[in-house]
Amino acid sequence: MPNPCFLLSGLCMLVGCYLVNAAAHLRKDELLPVVGMVVTVMVYQALVAALAVWLVRRPDGNEHRRDAVMLSGLLLLLASDVTLLLQELVVASPWAGALLGTSACMASVMELLWVLGALGVRLGPVGWAVTAANLALSFALAGLFRGFGHNGFLPTAAVYAGCWVVAGSVGWTSALWVAHAWHEPWRATKLHAFVLAVPVGAQLLHLWAGTFAFGIDMSATLIAPLLVGLAAALMLLCPAWIGRPAGVLAMLLALAMTGDVPWMPDHTGLTPWRLTLLGCAAVLLASGLLVRSWMWAATSALPAALVFVGAGADDTGKTLGQAGQRSAGWLGEAWAVVRGLVPDTMMEWGVTAVALAFLLLGAGTAWVTRRNKYDPPTRPANVTTPS
Repeated sequence: MPNPCFLLSGLCMLVGCYLVNAAAHLRKDELLPVVGMVVTVMVYQALVAALAVWLVRRPDGNEHRRDAVMLSGLLLLLASDVTLLLQELVVASPWAGALLGTSACMASVMELLWVLGALGVRLGPVGWAVTAANLALSFALAGLFRGFGHNGFLPTAAVYAGCWVVAGSVGWTSALWVAHAWHEPWRATKLHAFVLAVPVGAQLLHLWAGTFAFGIDMSATLIAPLLVGLAAALMLLCPAWIGRPAGVLAMLLALAMTGDVPWMPDHTGLTPWRLTLLGCAAVLLASGLLVRSWMWAATSALPAALVFVGAGADDTGKTLGQAGQRSAGWLGEAWAVVRGLVPDTMMEWGVTAVALAFLLLGAGTAWVTRRNKYDPPTRPANVTTPS
């Protein structure tokens, strides 16, 4: 069982950060309390890192490994700015936020490298680069909102760009996890997943905090990039029988929800409709290349090419518009067909249940047969081998 004192210490620090952050948000003219709290958190992180390494390197380090893992998790939570202290500092003073944010990010990466190296958790250069980039992007979201927000107004295009930043982080982190882009073999553990997932979760938290602070409602168009990122995670990380259909459904929903984005420059040619199509094409190509299934790679290459060509053919610069209405209509018609197949009466439900019983019995038999086919033969207990 982990040391309860460490758990209570981490809980007190997180609660204290949230309370100071809330009090500073009400008094935006006072910068000193936020700066003092950020420096205090940086000192606390250094102490936590030193304590975790000391516990691992003790002669009885194996007995304290769980405490060290817990401390490394606490260090990662504080490094990801889950308490939004750095975001509050950036909003109050961009220069102070940029200086302390950069220093805190670099110090956090070095401390994580030190602690996880002592624990034997190897991410490799690519893994650490992605982790550091995700941490930096979680801080950059606050700077993005602060730079474009004036007098309590934030353009929707800035929030839309932030949504694509989070979607891209989800996509490349999932691709990294599947590709095993580390230089030496490693065994995926919960700590590996935690190290890669927490910075991405912090980006979602910063995105929500920014929209909440500026009073922006998450419309369907703003959610569409997040659905593309969700599709990447589903298709790359989940089992094929559920991840691929769910990922395709998420991409269809993203296409159906894409609409106009006010304040978005038209001269770039990057319309929301085109960006969503390109994101879907990238997800299909990545899933086809990384899942190591030639059948899925072949079946995903053609839709990816068609989607990519469709994005390039969008010369008019319009968003989904009528195409979105058609997609929604197709989904409605498909749902009507599926709904028509659902039994209505008790008799129909009974016949369906009986038929399903036979199908499941056959599926179970096929599963057992297939499993026994690949199982190694076992020697009977009463047979002895000659010496």
